[in-house]
Amino acid sequence: LFRSILGIESGGRCKSARKNKVVLKILRTTDPVPDSIIRKIHEELRANGAVRGICIATSDFTPTAKAYVQSRPIDLYGKKEIAELLKKAETMSE
Repeated sequence: LFRSILGIESGGRCKSARKNKVVLKILRTTDPVPDSIIRKIHEELRANGAVRGICIATSDFTPTAKAYVQSRPIDLYGKKEIAELLKKAETMSE
């Protein structure tokens, strides 16, 4: 199960700041996310003129998926990164 979102990322607070398109894909799975999914995100980036992609998954990513993003503007957030972000948010709210 996954959702794909095309959003706009603002470069700053001022109205004239550059706005960039971002593709966000959220996957709910227990299986490692393969590079084929990441390749599709890259295709979406190019098709929509987006400059950045973000993939958030409830599992981890395969080694080939991690290798694929090394030279591409796609950030991967798996279950470990999500847990770290939640812990960080929890400590900031205290």
